[in-house]
Amino acid sequence: MWDFVPGLVVRVAQPFTDYDGQEILAGEVLHFVDDSYFFYEGGHTLRFAEKTIRLGRYCRRTPADHRERPAIFGFSRSMPEEGSLMMRIAILGSLASAILCGQTGPGSVRVVVPGASNPYLAGMPHGTKAQKGDTAPEQSPVLVKLSLTGATAITFTVSGEVSHGPMWPAEPPDGSRVLAYHIGSEHGIAGVVAPFESLMGVFLDNGQPDRNRAPRLLTFRAKDRAFTTLHPQLRQVFFIGSGIAKSGAIRRFLIPPGATRLFLGTMDGYGWYNNTGSYLVTATLEGPDVTLEHVQRRLQGCLCQVGLPARSSAMHARSSDDRGGRSGTVPRVYCRHSWSGE
Repeated sequence: MWDFVPGLVVRVAQPFTDYDGQEILAGEVLHFVDDSYFFYEGGHTLRFAEKTIRLGRYCRRTPADHRERPAIFGFSRSMPEEGSLMMRIAILGSLASAILCGQTGPGSVRVVVPGASNPYLAGMPHGTKAQKGDTAPEQSPVLVKLSLTGATAITFTVSGEVSHGPMWPAEPPDGSRVLAYHIGSEHGIAGVVAPFESLMGVFLDNGQPDRNRAPRLLTFRAKDRAFTTLHPQLRQVFFIGSGIAKSGAIRRFLIPPGATRLFLGTMDGYGWYNNTGSYLVTATLEGPDVTLEHVQRRLQGCLCQVGLPARSSAMHARSSDDRGGRSGTVPRVYCRHSWSGE
């Protein structure tokens, strides 16, 4: 799986059954974490934030014939011979899907966000107090340890539950009733109106936030949570929830200019210190849009890797740059390895 790197976001193009009989549905969006090779079956274990998928070069045998099982990557109903043209096309198809259906981001990371994480202590030094009993670092929000440099947006997958205390019900990442932070802004960070106990975020630059005037607050009542793309400013607390809109689309949060840090916390009216539970969050950065030249370059590399002919001369593509529409040239790709066989 040459082109699967941490941070790759893949949408399944067609349904298939993996090595263990798990049904993978068309349209599923998966966030790649890592993979490993399992030797005896010549396949890969692919770990995504949402699930683990095993792909084998050889299907498990049944009393009939192992060739009757769905083939590798779900591209064929019969297993092509190893090294054959059909096998190479199947593997090329999987790589092309990764290029055309996925988006490679600069990184992905998992963090645990305790229910007692107060976003109004983001970026503040130890000993800083917030209203109603919260103190840094005990109730500080969680810093997402990703470099935001060069990234354009970030997406989230979230699980877990948070409660306001042992006598209160546990709430999912989308929270429950809507409320406001009781004093509005604090430490230069904007107030917010959002569902109780929901997952929240705030972008900061390198400076201490209380040295700036707080921006305007954002509201996230029911009608305000239909968004699929949000563009928060620096020091604006914003709603993340489950990371999935009611329509089923993944929410994208555009990274504001100057942002160098992202903190995650939960929503409360005051006094986060007695909250319990936590959210498990996978944050995935998106990079700049993939260009036509980039796609062609990687497809040429795929052709080389599976032993299919790649053009020996440079591949030309029409593109336009900011200075007025020149035709671009994709550098020549040389194949260093090829498959034996036809």
